[in-house]
Amino acid sequence: MKKLLFFILILFGTLSVQSFAWNYGCGENIPPDVCGAGNNNNNSNSGHTDYSKVPSVDQYLFIMSLNNNKYELIDLKTKDSVNALNWRSYYCPYPYKKNVACYLVDKVSYIAIVSSEDGNIFYGGADPRFNVSKGNAENYAKKECKKAKGKNCKLIMMIEPNFKMVDKRDNNTTYLKITN
Repeated sequence: MKKLLFFILILFGTLSVQSFAWNYGCGENIPPDVCGAGNNNNNSNSGHTDYSKVPSVDQYLFIMSLNNNKYELIDLKTKDSVNALNWRSYYCPYPYKKNVACYLVDKVSYIAIVSSEDGNIFYGGADPRFNVSKGNAENYAKKECKKAKGKNCKLIMMIEPNFKMVDKRDNNTTYLKITN
């Protein structure tokens, strides 16, 4: 009887720990409510997304020093997000440098880059394939900045589909090109 009780405790303990995981394939540090997989009815099918019907996209790494506006857009030659995260860890080891943006991007999503007055960088993503607007990306990045006790959190850059980069500091628009 003790063995059966122990087995049930282990089984339910494992299941409850798994329920805390929120990465449903939405991307790195993007909770399901932001990318459309949550149950907040911000997508057309009431929060139940069939990821098998969503085509995967090529992954790129965007690195930019915010002080001199020189950037790199590296084609990671993969559609696998786990592989892309490994490349990001290689190029952008944690903790990240201040005033340097380093994030995974693709041709279909919005990425908001928010900076606090001390130069810390925060990101938010939104994927239109899940009916999520670019406003969600900005809101999430600002929320992360405030959660980290950042002061004067403001949107400094938005990367839009087809690698359109809008620099909010001077309102310049640039179409990013792959650098290597």
